[in-house]
Amino acid sequence: MASRGWGLHLKTILPTIVVSAVTASAVGIVLYLDGKASVIAQSRKTATAIAQQTLAERQVYTVNVANPLLRDFGGPDQGFPNGNNTIHWVGSKAFNPKDKGSLPLAVSLVHLVSASVNSRGAKGHTLDLLSLDAVNPEKNPLKTGGSQTEISAMQFLQSEKNPLAYREAVSGEGADARYVMWYPDIAFSDSCVNCHNGLGGGHKNDWVKGDVMGSFKVTLPMGADLEDAKTGALRIVLLVLGAFAIVALLQTLLQWLLVSRPLIRNLNTLERAAERISHGEVDQPIKIESNDEVGRLGQSFERMRTSLAMLLEEQDKKV
Repeated sequence: MASRGWGLHLKTILPTIVVSAVTASAVGIVLYLDGKASVIAQSRKTATAIAQQTLAERQVYTVNVANPLLRDFGGPDQGFPNGNNTIHWVGSKAFNPKDKGSLPLAVSLVHLVSASVNSRGAKGHTLDLLSLDAVNPEKNPLKTGGSQTEISAMQFLQSEKNPLAYREAVSGEGADARYVMWYPDIAFSDSCVNCHNGLGGGHKNDWVKGDVMGSFKVTLPMGADLEDAKTGALRIVLLVLGAFAIVALLQTLLQWLLVSRPLIRNLNTLERAAERISHGEVDQPIKIESNDEVGRLGQSFERMRTSLAMLLEEQDKKV
């Protein structure tokens, strides 16, 4: 009979255990999602800073190097004042720092910088300047089999013509998780526009200043940061579960001392009394020392026992 009481006691504790587990799990999920959102927000800030820094460097190069040379010497392949050397404007693939008078075009400079950045390996960020109308087919996602996400992002940026617009995506799982941002490459110089409009060969030839000519693609690793967020969330879950375990233990102890033990004792008393009454033993009083619902139930049992005793006594007298 005591085991039945323990079953009742466990049933009263079970909701606390379930609520604790569900609450801890919910807290862990919320914390992880919040941590993931923070990692993405930080990655967004970093990617934006990288793209804007690269844009600024190219603009400074164009304004302070390329444009003055074009202005002073009339155009590419023009001699320096001493006549001994010649400026050769070259693409990123043709650029050789050992060649005297060889200078990369503004866009080529960005490609050279991105190639240097990308050579550091997957542990760092990568940087690419892409265009759906790129002179170099290797920088055109339409010709290199770029993902639909990337192509759609670049098409969106071209349609927006907003220097602050961007598109982002998260790819990969676990340690391979990556944050990707496509940031607009705005045509800011007449020389850039005129150069691209004069390319021919099927390239777009109606660029104007303010157009989005391409996109800076910045990729950042964030697997380690997401793992830290997951570890932090798990740590909090364990702390919450530990706190709930302590509360549940204290609740169990107090409930056993103040509620369950008296309840089990009184229920066992009522069970034994019911068993005696079922066998016709109605001469032993039922004593339940409790003022709660169980106590009132015991009083009802006692009234029932008294009534049965009186009925049996009257029946004996008639016989």
